[in-house]
Amino acid sequence: MLLHPSAMVGLVVEMREKGMGLPELVEELLKYHRMDEHFSKGRILGSMCTEPHPVARAAHMLFIEANLGNPRLYRGTASMEKEVIGDLGRLMGLDEPAGYILSGGTEANITALYLAKKKTGGRYVVYPKSAHFSIQKAIKLLDLKPLPVELTEEYVMDVDHLRKRLEEVSPGRLAAAVAVAGSTELGTVDPVDEISSALPPGVPLHVDAAFGGFVLPFLPFRGKYNFEVDGVTSMTVDPHKMGLSTIPSGALLLRGFEDFKRIAVSSPYLTEPFAYTLAGTRASAAVAATWAVMNHLGVFRGGLRMPVGMSPRSASPLHCVSSLCLM
Repeated sequence: MLLHPSAMVGLVVEMREKGMGLPELVEELLKYHRMDEHFSKGRILGSMCTEPHPVARAAHMLFIEANLGNPRLYRGTASMEKEVIGDLGRLMGLDEPAGYILSGGTEANITALYLAKKKTGGRYVVYPKSAHFSIQKAIKLLDLKPLPVELTEEYVMDVDHLRKRLEEVSPGRLAAAVAVAGSTELGTVDPVDEISSALPPGVPLHVDAAFGGFVLPFLPFRGKYNFEVDGVTSMTVDPHKMGLSTIPSGALLLRGFEDFKRIAVSSPYLTEPFAYTLAGTRASAAVAATWAVMNHLGVFRGGLRMPVGMSPRSASPLHCVSSLCLM
């Protein structure tokens, strides 16, 4: 017999007031768990994330209470974050990066444009039409002005159209430029070196490699897309996408820590005098998960080639575009 929705509400309220026994609670959890799709079932197609590696899962649970919003209480987790940022920076062509592990590419992209606005005082942002929707979110949140750039036939930023866009902006009014290294839909990589050369001196260039950051270093890709390009000032890389880490783990990398000071706020009740990230509480178990999987597989020894090597087999009979394959 089906219960009327109003009766169901009353039943749920009664259950919450009385509290569930553990067996009943587990059964309810499993019921909801069965409603979800899971990577292990082989039914998820098109997700930018991956099933976390077993060592990432174990590390995540071990550090489940870590909160790097209050870093001196979690010195071990903070040390791991520095190591992870260092390794990611070197993977992206930078020996001594600054950065944080954040909730994902969206927070990293918003923070990058926030830093750029504070640094330049500009209002306009140029970005390819292939950019992730988080760029548009950032522009709206930060009261910036969008200048989307057309794509070429290869679905990368059209540098000729970029130059025309730049002519529309008065000197000193450009806050930042955004390039994509691994677009969401097609995995295409913008010509970052050409974009950098087209920009006026001093304009921050942010590269969103949330998707491609854990793919491109392990492919025979010849284009420059990272800190090897002098004009690149910041990058987004997401370990919870192709890095086999747990959610939420997205990294923002900068060339130096000074830029973070531009958005610092006083945090007198915490163990550090200033906070430099948008989120106060930072769920940080994924820091340990990322550290664990990178050290276990060996990010510089080719261990992380595994998910990339699987991509072409997983993608066939799908169509591969540019450097990355549709997953």
